[in-house]
Amino acid sequence: MKKISFILLGTLLGACSNSAPTLLGDWQLALLGDWQLAGINSNGKVIPLNPCSKQNYFSFQKDSVICHTFFNKGECQEDVFSLSYTATKDSLKLINKIGRPENSSYLIKGDSLFLKESNKIQGKEFITETIFIRKEK
Repeated sequence: MKKISFILLGTLLGACSNSAPTLLGDWQLALLGDWQLAGINSNGKVIPLNPCSKQNYFSFQKDSVICHTFFNKGECQEDVFSLSYTATKDSLKLINKIGRPENSSYLIKGDSLFLKESNKIQGKEFITETIFIRKEK
């Protein structure tokens, strides 16, 4: 369970970056806005979301992403931070909060955003797909 929690935290923090933005086309405009966490799959298995993590969302701006993450510490507590990101047509180049570079592919289908990344933890490969739904304003 700790490995799963680590993957979830890494995925959520990895979706934020410290690198310079490049927004050039219509496909990048589709990324802009608020995206609510809807689900996480790791190696094909659904990772259950607790009531706090169901509140997580990212707000992609032109030059940055504002990350709203919620942690259960007796009650849900929110951590909000803003970081820069770099996007291409199908990938996000990410530098997480500890400076570790991460690359995720992404796909937008309708009002769903799919982030997919691969990590090795203790020699085992984990492929994690995080699903977001566009938040209504």
